[in-house]
Amino acid sequence: MINIIKKKIKNYFDIRFNKLYNEIKLLGKNNSDNKITEYYQYEAYQQILSLLKFDKPIPQLRGSAISPDAALLIIDHLISVNPGTFVEFGSGVSSILWAQTIKRFGLQTKIYSFDHLEKFLEITNNNLIKHGLNDHIKLEYAPLKEIELDHKNYNWYDTHIINKSLSKIEKIDLVFIDGPPRNPKSSYLRYPVVPILKSKLFKDSTVFLDDSNRADEKFVIEKWLSSFSTEVMYTNTTEKGLFKMRFE
Repeated sequence: MINIIKKKIKNYFDIRFNKLYNEIKLLGKNNSDNKITEYYQYEAYQQILSLLKFDKPIPQLRGSAISPDAALLIIDHLISVNPGTFVEFGSGVSSILWAQTIKRFGLQTKIYSFDHLEKFLEITNNNLIKHGLNDHIKLEYAPLKEIELDHKNYNWYDTHIINKSLSKIEKIDLVFIDGPPRNPKSSYLRYPVVPILKSKLFKDSTVFLDDSNRADEKFVIEKWLSSFSTEVMYTNTTEKGLFKMRFE
């Protein structure tokens, strides 16, 4: 009888110990992963500062803003390709980084940046003025409106404003999509960008999609690839995921 009780007690503590051990092991792995992520972001941020040589503070990266590792990849693309027309959806610190890249490296790129929040757009504009960058970028307020596309409704930027602002543009060389932000009441909010701009996207036009680790963005990517003639350049393992495709 005593042996049976001892065995039960031993089994109980073995189970508790193994559970605790696995929890500690997982915690250690998560801490290690977090440290690696933090290092990559710090390293990318230092490279950005070294390349762009700001003489005034810039807004914070990460969180809802672009992460340094993704920003560095797009900065590298700008420097390497020197695109003519660059369209951005979702303005902010990213807009400042792109404009500074153009100024610093004497690029011929013109940026058109759209955002649905007027107050936020004003903050971005003030930062651009502070850094002497407002000549390189045109900010445009485009509130979110319900649009119909492929028999589905999307809460997307006002297409009348988008079309009017880009009416004189024949080809868009580069698109960066970091908006609209996620909305639990709506799905696949970033899908409309490519079909709406398609008439201005030609061979070698490049599209970057931020937050590509999310389920909605993964679906959007699959839908683009099945509907348009494009080449996947990469789905990068940046902090939030960065997808890059080029039109053929």
